[in-house]
Amino acid sequence: MKTAFQLAIQISGLFLCLGCFGADQKETRYLYKGFDTNGNLVVEGVLNLSVGATNRVQGDWKLQEIKPNKLKKLGPQIGSGKLDGQIRQDKINLDLNPGWADNNVILNGQITTTNIFGTWGYFGFAGKMVGGKFEAVMK
Repeated sequence: MKTAFQLAIQISGLFLCLGCFGADQKETRYLYKGFDTNGNLVVEGVLNLSVGATNRVQGDWKLQEIKPNKLKKLGPQIGSGKLDGQIRQDKINLDLNPGWADNNVILNGQITTTNIFGTWGYFGFAGKMVGGKFEAVMK
């Protein structure tokens, strides 16, 4: 009898944990603007970020190029995709192409209560190919 009671408590605890899974995640939408090294707006769109209890960031993005320019390669940040990252204190790092070994767009920034600002870079095996600054304002 005691074993059945303990099993019932454990199962109840499991369902309680499963029901709360994701409840500690904070989902936030940001309006994103990416600038080249001259300060010209080159990309804009939306970042949807979900931050878990361990400060892991997951979400998706939808960005568009402002003035298409075949000479200026911005990397795979045009269109939409999934993202992955981490927050440490007031710093945030986001990979717009998680799981890729090459051809990545990385955002490194500082996060406040209302926005994120920092630098973006398009990286390949040869290193950083192009980059600039970005800002993302909470919607």
